[in-house]
Amino acid sequence: MYQTSLTKGQELVAERMVREFRRQGYDAFLITSIYEDWEPALPIEEVTARGGFVHLYDDRMRIPVIRVDSYQGTWPPRRIFFRNFIDVLKHI
Repeated sequence: MYQTSLTKGQELVAERMVREFRRQGYDAFLITSIYEDWEPALPIEEVTARGGFVHLYDDRMRIPVIRVDSYQGTWPPRRIFFRNFIDVLKHI
């Protein structure tokens, strides 16, 4: 997911899928940006200082989350982009 949300449809579906996979015994987590409803969920400096991603347990969503270094692009509108995502995937 590009961001997490308290109200948006596909974001909530992704969170529920991770929660259900974990309930079934799979080691699942959500890979997403630093944004939640278009606001940073944590400081960008913290993410870049840790090599471009942060792995944490989100108490609100009740699932493990990997937040990836990201930014809000200008085109296409309302789009969030990951920075160096291939390198992050290699590291994970």
